[in-house]
Amino acid sequence: MPFTTPERRALFDPLLDPLIEKLRVEGNNGDVTYVIYKILVRLFYGSFDRLGDALKVITSAGLQFWKDKMCPYEDKKREENGDIF
Repeated sequence: MPFTTPERRALFDPLLDPLIEKLRVEGNNGDVTYVIYKILVRLFYGSFDRLGDALKVITSAGLQFWKDKMCPYEDKKREENGDIF
C-alpha cells in the first residue's frame, strides 16, 4: 500500500507471513473474517471515533484491494470477452 513506507511494512511482514501461510493452508473464509474482525476489535475499541476509525481502515483496505487486484482482473476479462455495452 503506497501510504505505508517499506520500513514500516518490514516491521509487520515477518509477523503476518506465518499467519497468512496458516490461513492459506488450513483456513477458510470464515477464519479470515474472524482474524480481521479480531484485529479490528482489539485495536479500535472505546469511543465512537475509534469505532469509526475501524470502518475507515477496513473500507480503505477493501477499496485498495478492489483497485489493485479486482480492476486489473476485470480489465483483462473485458479485453478477452469484450465489454457488455
